[in-house]
Amino acid sequence: MVFPPELLPYLLPEEAPPEQYAIGRTRGRAEDIRDPLLRRSYLWANALTLAALEATTRFSGKFSGLSAGIVSLNPNQRPASIQAVEGFAFGIGVHFAADEARPGEVITVEVGGRAFPLAIALGPYEPHGLPPHPAGGTGTCWITSTNRSKWHHGILTCRHTLAALSLGASVGFQTNGVHVQPTRGHLADIDACTIDAAIVEIAPGDWPAGLSRLPICHTVAPGQSVSFQGRFGSGKGTVLRVFQDPIYLGNLFGQRVITDCSGGPGDSGSLLVDNTSGAGVGIYMGEIPDGQGGHEGMFQHLAQAATYFGFSTHL
Repeated sequence: MVFPPELLPYLLPEEAPPEQYAIGRTRGRAEDIRDPLLRRSYLWANALTLAALEATTRFSGKFSGLSAGIVSLNPNQRPASIQAVEGFAFGIGVHFAADEARPGEVITVEVGGRAFPLAIALGPYEPHGLPPHPAGGTGTCWITSTNRSKWHHGILTCRHTLAALSLGASVGFQTNGVHVQPTRGHLADIDACTIDAAIVEIAPGDWPAGLSRLPICHTVAPGQSVSFQGRFGSGKGTVLRVFQDPIYLGNLFGQRVITDCSGGPGDSGSLLVDNTSGAGVGIYMGEIPDGQGGHEGMFQHLAQAATYFGFSTHL
């Protein structure tokens, strides 16, 4: 379901969330967001993330994803205490793995004396890679190592279509009219847990001239205008929800960005950018159910991948 961005001011509480619901350096990070509305959206999304983590102890089953921000609600499922605008509310989305998409329940979670919806969606996660990758998928951007690792120049892409390869394995590239090289690289680094990113090293001589540094959006807020261009498809829309922690640097928790736009098979690895600043936001992974019979796009948070692997991004 496509979210009308003009609804965001009507969904957010006018005040900031209580101090006890600030995760890590959330308030300091929020100052990086110039738009006051998006700054407030970022703060409330992080507050609801913390509240949601406490609430999930009430559930059982294959809990596979959690994010906070904008959710779409079926009027027949909406609790009486929750007010929605055109079917949308600010709240929490929880995804449970299931063979087929089907309606889930909506419960309430209280934060700062306010009731927020926690909407459960049941259905499969559909990764949109198409091996071999990136020849059959999409490269995210050019990268250089920032930690003097064994690799120096590379191309970033998603992990899930390279997961069957071992380190050092050869990876072919599908060239285009803009870049006629490289035609081949090798898998230099890949995460073993939850960060859906992988690095394919290329020869220094294959590094294109004239690239510019791509800034990374470290603070992602529900309501941001974003877009991506994949190998086969493209999308433009709005950040709905996020799951992010500004201080956690590990890979046990994959940090995600959920949008109202998605791609198709072969688009995994596409770079999600902020339409206002041009900064990199995420790496396209695939689709998850929205709980209303449709789908939402899921992206690996680019900032987590850059911090974990140690790279700078270029276009």
